[in-house]
Amino acid sequence: MAVTRSTPADRRSQQTATATLPKAGRPAMPWDRPRVTRTQEALLLAGAFVAVLFGLFLVYRAVTSSFAEVEARMGRGEVVNLNEVSRAEQITPLLSFLEERTERAFVAEEIAKHLTRPSEPPVPNVGELGKIRIPAAGVADSTKLPELRARLEAARAAGATVDTLRLLSTTDLRRLKPEVVVRTPAQFRRAFFLWTALFLLVFPLVHLAFRWRQFTGDQLMLPIVLLLAGLGLMVMLSVRDPLRDQLLFRTFAQGVAVGAALLFAASQVDYERSPLPRLSFVPLLAAFGLSLLLITLGSGPGGSDAKVNLFGFQPVELIKILIVLFLAGYFRDRWEFLRELPETRGGLGGMPRWARLPKIEYALPPIVAIGFVLGFFFLQKDLGPALVMAFVFFFLYAVARGRWTLAAAGAALVGLGFFVGYQLGYPRTVSGRISMWLSPW
Repeated sequence: MAVTRSTPADRRSQQTATATLPKAGRPAMPWDRPRVTRTQEALLLAGAFVAVLFGLFLVYRAVTSSFAEVEARMGRGEVVNLNEVSRAEQITPLLSFLEERTERAFVAEEIAKHLTRPSEPPVPNVGELGKIRIPAAGVADSTKLPELRARLEAARAAGATVDTLRLLSTTDLRRLKPEVVVRTPAQFRRAFFLWTALFLLVFPLVHLAFRWRQFTGDQLMLPIVLLLAGLGLMVMLSVRDPLRDQLLFRTFAQGVAVGAALLFAASQVDYERSPLPRLSFVPLLAAFGLSLLLITLGSGPGGSDAKVNLFGFQPVELIKILIVLFLAGYFRDRWEFLRELPETRGGLGGMPRWARLPKIEYALPPIVAIGFVLGFFFLQKDLGPALVMAFVFFFLYAVARGRWTLAAAGAALVGLGFFVGYQLGYPRTVSGRISMWLSPW
C-alpha cells in the first residue's frame, strides 16, 4: 500500500483553500471571510496596560523621591549641572577629596576645558568624565600633582607603558558623582513622560491595526508582550541614577516602538503560502556567518577575553533570534515525523516507548546545527548565550517530540559540561563567574 507523507503546513494550506471557497454561483467577496473582533485581546491588553501603569507609577515615585533635596542643593550651588559649567571655579569646590589645592585647581581646569569645547555634545552621564586623559609627561615632572603622580608611578611600576593618564580615577569619580548631575529633575520628568507615553501608545495602535487588517493571529501574544516589555521598561528606569546616568528607558522605548512596527509588518505576511517556511536553514547560515566574524574579528569589553563586539555592535542577540527562527521553522514542518517515526535501524526498534529515538535523518540536522552553534559560542568565550540556546533547543525539541526524556538528559549533559569547564578553569570568564557566585563576598 502506498504511503503519502504530508506536513502540517500542507494540510493547513488545503484547509485554508477549502474554507475560503466562494459560495456556489458567485465569486468570493470580502464579507465571505469571518469577521475578527479581537475582543479577548482588547480586554487582556487593558488589564496588562493597568498593571504596567501601576508598576511604572511605583518606580517613578521611587526614583524621584530625592528630587526635592537635589533641587535645593542645586539652588545653593552644592550640586552642579555638568552641562551648565562655564568656568573651572564651579568645579573646584566639589573636588575636596583632593588634598593639594593646586591639584584641585588643575583637575577643575581640565574638566572645564572638556565640558566647554564648542563641538562637544551634551554630557549624557557623569561617567564621561572618566574618559578625560592628560599627557603623562606633564604629570611626571610636576611636584604639585601628588595624587596624579602617585597613580602614574604605580602604573609604571607594574610594567605598563603610560603615555596618557586618566584625569580621574574610579575612586575619584565615585566621590565626585553625588556632587554633580547631567540633567535637572524637570528635564528627567519631561523625558520620562514623553518616552513612556510612546511606549504605552504603540500597543493600542498595533491592536487597532490588527482589527483594521482582520488579523486572525493569537490574541494572547500582544498582551503578554506588553507585560514583559513593561517589566523591562521598569528595570531600565530603576537601574540607573535618573539625574547622573544615561536614560536607558529612552532607547528601550524607541526599540519597543520599532519592534511593534516590525511585529505588525510580520503579521501581514501569509507564511502558509509564502516560501519562508522552506527557508529555515537561511537564518542558520546567517547565524554561522555572524559567529565566524565574531571569532575572527570580534573583541571583548575592557580586558575580557570574550568576543562580543563586532564593528561597533553586539550581534549575539541577533544570532539567538536567527537560531530560534531556524529551530521553529524546522520543527514546525517535521514534528509529526519526529513523533511518529521511530528509529528501527541498528536494533533500536525494540526499545521502550519512552526511550525511542526519532529517525536519525529528522533528528540529526538540528542537533548538529546546535552543536556547531555551541562550539562557536565556546570559541567566542561567551557561554551565557550558549547556555540559553542549549535550553531553548531542548525545550523546542521536547515540544516537537511530545516527550521530555531526551531533553532532560541533554540538559543534564550541558550542566555536566559547564561543571567540567569550571573544574578545568576554561574559559576563564565562566570559571570566574561561577567562583563569584559560590563566594559572593
